[in-house]
Amino acid sequence: YDQMWKTIKMDKQPFSGEIRNLRKGGAPYLAFSHINPIVGANGNVKYFVGIERDITQEREDARNLLEAKLKDEALLASIGDGVVATDKEGKIILFNDAAHQMMQWELKDVVGKLWAGVIDPKDENGKLIPEDLREINIAIKTLEVAKASYFYTRKDGTRFFASIIASPVLLQGDLAGAVVAFRDITKEQAMDRAKTEFVS
Repeated sequence: YDQMWKTIKMDKQPFSGEIRNLRKGGAPYLAFSHINPIVGANGNVKYFVGIERDITQEREDARNLLEAKLKDEALLASIGDGVVATDKEGKIILFNDAAHQMMQWELKDVVGKLWAGVIDPKDENGKLIPEDLREINIAIKTLEVAKASYFYTRKDGTRFFASIIASPVLLQGDLAGAVVAFRDITKEQAMDRAKTEFVS
């Protein structure tokens, strides 16, 4: 509302945008409004002329569609792997049981949080993986599938070496979120290391 009033009263310019309003009964709704200030001869705003369209259902439909698409992407990712679905900012929307088992987090405790912050990704030396090298950030930024392997940190502070694939989720051509599939490859890493040391 502050931006709307500044635009039409102080700047004396038309305003177009989404606002939250209240119905007669007090129930909130989301509206797209276009408001024109009518300026008098003295330069002051005399009154306003505007039109408003209730877009509450449109936004609800879009949200439901996004959730359904993200769930479908997550289900199709791979059985047995940990799967996490996020919004376009990388914030957790849902994850599957395998992710819960590996990370030890309950969804209610992490929903809305940044996935990269929950996993506390680190390399073999315990150094934090830079933001721009984290697979989910790469997928969201480039809109391409990103792969990586590094340590994820569980809720209890223990770590496991993870093989990770992050895929962007597009809705009508626009970025809607991302799906991250990962699996624990700690044993495979240990075997590869042992082979390497044996050969050397």
